[in-house]
Amino acid sequence: MTRHLLISALFALATIGYAADEVTVSGNTSSGPLSKFYVAETRGKVDITQDGSIHSASNRDVFKAPLATLRTGKESDLAIVLSSNTGFALAQNTTLEIKKLEQAPFMPSNDLDVEPSVSKGAYYIPAGIVSICTSRPVDGSHSLFQTPDALISTTGRHLEIEVQDNRTFVRLLDGNVTLLDDQKNPIKLGENQEAIITRNPNGTVSFAPDIHDLTKDQRSRILDRITLACTSRKTVYFEMVEVQNPNGTKERDINVTQLIPANTSTEYTISPANIP
Repeated sequence: MTRHLLISALFALATIGYAADEVTVSGNTSSGPLSKFYVAETRGKVDITQDGSIHSASNRDVFKAPLATLRTGKESDLAIVLSSNTGFALAQNTTLEIKKLEQAPFMPSNDLDVEPSVSKGAYYIPAGIVSICTSRPVDGSHSLFQTPDALISTTGRHLEIEVQDNRTFVRLLDGNVTLLDDQKNPIKLGENQEAIITRNPNGTVSFAPDIHDLTKDQRSRILDRITLACTSRKTVYFEMVEVQNPNGTKERDINVTQLIPANTSTEYTISPANIP
């Protein structure tokens, strides 16, 4: 079995495990609302594929998150905010598939810096750069990112994943990131570090990431991209509501409220220790 097929198999098993898990809040289990994402900013050609239909993305659009595929073209980019209060910034020529985003019922809070509930996400990045900025995660929240070369586990907060030719780059400014090898053995990535996973054309190379410290110039470039994701998080508020269907049944939904226009020039300081 090639490494790509093995990674895909491990990812499938992990996401099945997510589906089997009950998301628990304060000791009570309950189904949460259908997760969504908000388009904070677009530039150039950006397509969202959902339920077999392709949509041209525009600012302030709202889509269901599960099974959506996001694509940016040449000289195009996109910033979205998930209903888990996580911001994604996609660079040009990037594809992101949202395989799963499950959320527990929201906890009462207006704090945009805190995740609204326990969440479990699974994503696939076949090409491009995705910069990630999460809110402060709730205990039990977890995300998996798959690329053709790697399986990446994280609970947040400021990181970037790039897929280029036969390599995957994982860059962490601060937070928690674990790389999983062929047997799902964990390899921790430290803050201000980059891991490079390279595969041979036959896809059978052993998992042996090159891990090294980020340079000052690298941190500055990464921070510029992550800032877009972080700034976008401040432009929208998600609120769980209960709606009544025509047949009389009730279900949970998510209301999306725009707060301020996206402003990508706003500075976002992660930590003075991270930018010497």
